[in-house]
Amino acid sequence: MTEQRTQQDRRGARKMQPRQRFVAWLMASRLDAALARGESPDSSPLLAFHARVLESMAMRQSLSRDLSTIAEASRHPRTKREERSSMNWAVVAEAYQQLDDLSLRLAVGTRVDPRGVALSRLLLTDHDSPLHAGDDAEALRAAARHAQSALDPVPSV
Repeated sequence: MTEQRTQQDRRGARKMQPRQRFVAWLMASRLDAALARGESPDSSPLLAFHARVLESMAMRQSLSRDLSTIAEASRHPRTKREERSSMNWAVVAEAYQQLDDLSLRLAVGTRVDPRGVALSRLLLTDHDSPLHAGDDAEALRAAARHAQSALDPVPSV
């Protein structure tokens, strides 16, 4: 797909009606999963719109804050609320550096690939992710590194 076609498709995503925006919001986790699997954002207007939302600095800063908060919480005594969470804090503490690196990369104002943002968001929101359900620090470190490397935009051909 050419760069011009991609820009046209992304501009079309901006023209979504409120009902379509609501549907995209309801389907966010499915759309995240589709992007994480490598589906092209330009394969549907809904996916293009969702990719644009993920690429926004507001979304990236929110994810960055969440990752940073979790990483920092793993290094300090936790609140009662944190203790009740599904996270294995020892595993999170072992993956601190990779989570912190991912957090910092999300917060940088350079262009990103929405696939990497989707992977980051799934790491935070999917209760089957290594962050929530894992007892394997290496799996969590690998997931964070994978999301971070997927943030780098793929050059257009």
